[in-house]
Amino acid sequence: MDADMTIRDVMSREFVGVSESDPLDATVDIMLEEKVDCVVVLRGGDPVGMMTERDVLASVSEGRGTADATVAEVMSEAVPSVRSDRDLAVGIDRLATADSSRLVVIENSSDEPVGLLTYRDVATTVAHALRSGSRYDGYDEKVSRTDAGGFEAEGEREDTIQSICESCGALSRSLSAVGGQLLCPNCRDV
Repeated sequence: MDADMTIRDVMSREFVGVSESDPLDATVDIMLEEKVDCVVVLRGGDPVGMMTERDVLASVSEGRGTADATVAEVMSEAVPSVRSDRDLAVGIDRLATADSSRLVVIENSSDEPVGLLTYRDVATTVAHALRSGSRYDGYDEKVSRTDAGGFEAEGEREDTIQSICESCGALSRSLSAVGGQLLCPNCRDV
């Protein structure tokens, strides 16, 4: 893996930001629509909390409904974060010691949140690095493959890597970039 790799190189740049006063049920609908397991709670541009699927489930388990609740009533006020220009090793250390599976990435110049760093981001990066020797940058090479009939076929290798499918989360040796996501054969066929 590239020793100069920063958090900015690895982080997920898209995240959902909500307000403390947003209705919980509407926020859950947004989470489902956007297919995210957490939202960053913002006051203006400042992160003041996070709300995860687990926070919502805990609230429901305690007998609180979602219809009249707000995000502030359910969110975790802790916002584990890391600066975007820090080495990836710093982010990995923070993930390992934080009571969270994600960190809010803060831009150095503006102090605004610019993304999330998750275990999935780290695992994908490590898998790419192991596959290519330093970092994944695509390749075209002749390879032998066994086709569905059991016969070997030689041809140009697709832009594939071994990593985690961004749709189903499965580890696959044949991920391909489709619509901006790395997908396994099962998810590409859907």
